[in-house]
Amino acid sequence: MKAVVFEGQGSQRVGMGKELFNMYPEIVQQASNIIGFDLVDLCLRNPDKKLKNTEYTQPAIFVVNHLQYLKESEEGLIADFALGHSLGEYNALVLGKVLDFETALHLVKLRGKLMGKAENGGMAAVIGIESHQIHSAIVRASMENEVFIANYNSKFQTVISGIGESIRSLEEEIKKIGVKLFVPLNVSGAFHTPFMEHAKIEFSSELENIHVSNPEVQVISNVTARPYESDSLKELIVSQIVSPVKWRHSIEYLLEKGVSDFREIGPSGALTKMIVNIKQDYKPLTENQAQKIVNIKKPEVKRFTLGNPAFQKEYNTVSTYVAGSMYKGISSKELVIKMAKAGHLSFLGTGGMTISEIENNIKTIQDTIGIHDRPYGMNLMCNLMKPQFEIETIQLYLRKGITIIEASAFFKVTKSLVLFRLKGIHLDARQKIVVPNRIIAKISRPEVAEAFLSAPPQKIVDELFSEGLLSLNEKLLSDRLIMVTDICVEADSGGHTDQANPFTVITSIGALRQRLSQNPLISEVRIGSAGGIGTPQAMAAAYMLGADFVLTGSINQATVEAGTSDMVKEMLANIDVYDTAYAPAGDMFEIGAKVQVLKRGVFFHVRANKLYELYKNHSSLEEIDPDVLSMIEKKYFKRSIEEIWKETTTYFAKSNPSEIEKANRVPKHKMGLIFRWYFVHTGRLALSGDSSQKVDFQVHCGPAMGAFNQWVKGSKLEDWRNRKVDEVANILINETHLYLEERFDTMLSPKQFL
Repeated sequence: MKAVVFEGQGSQRVGMGKELFNMYPEIVQQASNIIGFDLVDLCLRNPDKKLKNTEYTQPAIFVVNHLQYLKESEEGLIADFALGHSLGEYNALVLGKVLDFETALHLVKLRGKLMGKAENGGMAAVIGIESHQIHSAIVRASMENEVFIANYNSKFQTVISGIGESIRSLEEEIKKIGVKLFVPLNVSGAFHTPFMEHAKIEFSSELENIHVSNPEVQVISNVTARPYESDSLKELIVSQIVSPVKWRHSIEYLLEKGVSDFREIGPSGALTKMIVNIKQDYKPLTENQAQKIVNIKKPEVKRFTLGNPAFQKEYNTVSTYVAGSMYKGISSKELVIKMAKAGHLSFLGTGGMTISEIENNIKTIQDTIGIHDRPYGMNLMCNLMKPQFEIETIQLYLRKGITIIEASAFFKVTKSLVLFRLKGIHLDARQKIVVPNRIIAKISRPEVAEAFLSAPPQKIVDELFSEGLLSLNEKLLSDRLIMVTDICVEADSGGHTDQANPFTVITSIGALRQRLSQNPLISEVRIGSAGGIGTPQAMAAAYMLGADFVLTGSINQATVEAGTSDMVKEMLANIDVYDTAYAPAGDMFEIGAKVQVLKRGVFFHVRANKLYELYKNHSSLEEIDPDVLSMIEKKYFKRSIEEIWKETTTYFAKSNPSEIEKANRVPKHKMGLIFRWYFVHTGRLALSGDSSQKVDFQVHCGPAMGAFNQWVKGSKLEDWRNRKVDEVANILINETHLYLEERFDTMLSPKQFL
């Protein structure tokens, strides 16, 4: 069998195509019209040395490759397989009739333009050592999110790509392990790496409107080293921009398939030399082994996306990775801005903020990134004591144009959520309902999920209408939607937790969605995963359980942008997976709700549980043993009960006077308010970093933090000062991709069938 292979960028030379241009003048003229410059003049005379410029080089090589293939096909060349190196893959797609020549040239022109815009990047060819040795050098230099392998050309020839300065710095580290050659390439972009994500997004937008056809000849993808399949054509074309070129793997795959003849198309002959080297290192299977592979249908390893692409489209993101909210602005405006600029969704931690504080944060965010230009949202935390505060918060969101909220700690649908969901709904010209406001509800119980997968409760809708908060049209349309856009299933997480097991709760709520899926609105709801996600392995497990997106929390608290004290960040960056405990939730103290908190180096969890036990077993402060009460005043509160009560009454006199009235009537309620003070106080201590009261710090955190610390130990991310929230997101996404690909390669390797 025969494979036709097409060269890519780097093969260009002055004079290429000279013998071809006169043979196909109409195609040459058509190409010049599309690309906007004289192709013949560029290739033969190279004015202003433009042939070195990516924007000009890529269309030129593509056209010359195409002309050479036309000539050889007219002379009898027939391909069983087609593949190309990077840019050359577009020629292979034309050969396979996935794209026509004109469409492919338009795409190549855009690709060259986008890649030509890239700055501050660099690439280098590394010859003489294997790719795993290069990866080890990258890890030792703590550059895992700065330098990536871009081309697996052959066993001993690899191209790396990334930040230009980092490429130069890495040279010394790589030379320590016996490299023969380290050759910096004359490019300014970090091609075939995640740094090309923005180019990928723009390219993807263009590709959406282009027709692609099923391959008539098998085309091998650079991304997967396997044939393109009909259900992933556009996905693979787009992914190539940010993915490594698996050239060696592609050739080995074809050798396994029995290809013996490789015909190179292009001006340099470089691919043939690579293929010779790959063949020398390739160990063919025995006839018996090969027969076993033939007899067993081996699933193809396909390039995959993490999560549901519909999530990215809904929220205008580059990933299905979300940074969840953390109260009191720990998920700060700086964190939200950083994530939004990187194209990831995140939520401002508004729990515990005043209305004016929330408004000021929103203003800063919107002044920096715009109102609807980038992905971001606000948190809304259930407030049992002050439900009116929920309404006031939602009214602020509506005034400020906030269209995405994360609903946390709700165990039922409330008035505020219904108001947000229904406000602004209307019918478009086709009588289709338009719902501008989206809710991602963090839920850990199936019965709560079922309530949120239902239409807004009619009683609440009627109340909002009677109060003038909903229009008649909004009321009448309320039964045509459900309460949530998406559900995030929260397993055992930092902060509020039901201590749920992800393996049971995700599958349970997924089954609930399936059971109710006769309602098309419910079938469109995406289910995400939160809790315990701090490593690529944990993220991979969540996606494999069926998560459409993942949401991280604890790990973002020890980043530069997190709105907590440096002391807390230092403490968190040094914990392990067993350094957390459970304590009562201060905002739901009386009902026994739990939060997961840091226990290493602090006494908060012990003291908080003691206060809850006292509250449970006594009806008033007067019933508590005086010695115990005195100990609490001295060791826990470090002030008298009277002082705390005075502070509490001053606060509630302004915000909710009825609480004072109830406390004067019900001694147990008064005890609860005084004990609640400790939870507010300890949270403030942690945020301020008061070292004199470190043992009382209340820091919400789950074991994901410890797992992340272990994973990055020995790298530059071991120090929290090097942890930028967007870089943490990107490295987790990239490493999860690599981890899953490695696992799939292992599971689906031919050796598994021997």
